[in-house]
Amino acid sequence: MNVTVIGEEIKIFAHIITCLSKLGEQLNLELNMHQRSMKLQTVNSTKSAFVQFTLLSNFFTQFDFIRNRNQKYQIILKHFLSVFR
Repeated sequence: MNVTVIGEEIKIFAHIITCLSKLGEQLNLELNMHQRSMKLQTVNSTKSAFVQFTLLSNFFTQFDFIRNRNQKYQIILKHFLSVFR
């Protein structure tokens, strides 16, 4: 995956990550090749709340797939959030 976010969109992306970190501890990130989108989702520890943001490719300055298939990643939100501070 190769995505680039610059300008005002980086602030929006940081707010999304902050929002997700307030609910859950783990970020599930999914890149969908056919929809050309990125899904960011988390669930709380008791699995009683869930939130998902879907960002289309036009949100990003650059949005390319390195592999020709959908990709899924799990990231610890606490560590990912520290990048935006």
